[in-house]
Amino acid sequence: MSKKDVRIGLVTVSATLGKQEEVGKRVNAQCESLFRKFKAENLGLVTSLKEAAKIRSRVLKSDLIILSVATGGTERLICDICGETDALIILHSTFSDNSLASCLEAFSKLKRAKENIRLVLEKNEKGINKVDFYAKIISAIKKLEDSRLGVIGGSSTWLVSTTKNRQLIKEKLGVKTVEVNIDDLLDMVNEISEGKAKKHFQEVMFKFDRIIEPKNEEILEAIRIYLAIKRLVEEKNLSAATVKCFDLIEPIKNTACLALSLLNDEGTVAGCEGDTDSALTMMIVKNLTDKPAFMANLNDVDLEENTVTFAHCTAATTLCKRCTLRSHFESKIGVSIQGVLPLQKVTVCRIGENLGKMLICTGKTRENLNNPNMCRTQIKVKLDARVKDLVSNTLGNHHILSLGDHREELTEFCKLKNITPILLDQSP
Repeated sequence: MSKKDVRIGLVTVSATLGKQEEVGKRVNAQCESLFRKFKAENLGLVTSLKEAAKIRSRVLKSDLIILSVATGGTERLICDICGETDALIILHSTFSDNSLASCLEAFSKLKRAKENIRLVLEKNEKGINKVDFYAKIISAIKKLEDSRLGVIGGSSTWLVSTTKNRQLIKEKLGVKTVEVNIDDLLDMVNEISEGKAKKHFQEVMFKFDRIIEPKNEEILEAIRIYLAIKRLVEEKNLSAATVKCFDLIEPIKNTACLALSLLNDEGTVAGCEGDTDSALTMMIVKNLTDKPAFMANLNDVDLEENTVTFAHCTAATTLCKRCTLRSHFESKIGVSIQGVLPLQKVTVCRIGENLGKMLICTGKTRENLNNPNMCRTQIKVKLDARVKDLVSNTLGNHHILSLGDHREELTEFCKLKNITPILLDQSP
């Protein structure tokens, strides 16, 4: 993930007793070389409060500060540099010359008042990787704060828990919501010619191994919906979209399932039913992992197996080992996606309760199902936590499933955005 927009500053602190300042100069030079890959601005060696004051304006302009502690006796310098900035501060110990002692003393004071202070204990390459981890989190936050979520048609009436307060979304996550009338989408679909849809037909069909119910004309109509939403995304400069998709069934006799799948393939987060909480969660996951996520209903549980079954009529094809084109489950018309996901570690999450909490747990995909009584893409997941804990802590029906274990990234994101992470126990 690119971190080009993350302004990183490197500061080294040392005391001046004996040869400590020489140690500080050497450590600063070493750190400049060590963290060169991050294109950090070296703010130099600080040995006094007066010198700390001289770099304060540059510290305040940074998004992330690597504060390298060269020696002991630097606690007041650390606290002074960290005191006013909202940047994420990473205390980096050299584990020499009483560096760690100063880090711990300052850290114990700072963490009581600030959420933006972290102490890196990993050494050598692992320490560099930890800094890289934090830089990615800050990059994800900055991308989110510069994003626009299109809510096309509003939210489906049955979504009683999703966040409706657009000002809250902006204040909490920095995401601007853009309201789009469903009629605007319908008009745009009508403007997309059948000829234009046919030009994309083979390119789209290449992604699918089989077609079961849909006819070619239904697939072409679904491609027109995709091209219309894509045009709306481009014209309104949207980073993501969520569509009140059931409002398309009556006037168009088709669905947005294929469109949402293709948009997620291309890197534009696209969610169903106008569910803003789910769309926002998908945006967070995408920014943190640079990969799409699967938005799904929680359809079934098995307490003895400790499994849950997630299902929906869409999934990004890039998440799947293979895909089939099916009709939409509820309406039995149009086009939807039946994807087969890989059997591997996954993370299940969802933001909710007015964006104040995020549910996070992990598991392993055990089986892809083909149940005629569920939405088309169906995956059974054996949870690491207890199924009862997931259900009792749920923040809504829709959950977001991503490939891989992303607990650490999501938890760190929550801490920095003042969201309470609900991390479910790993031992059911």
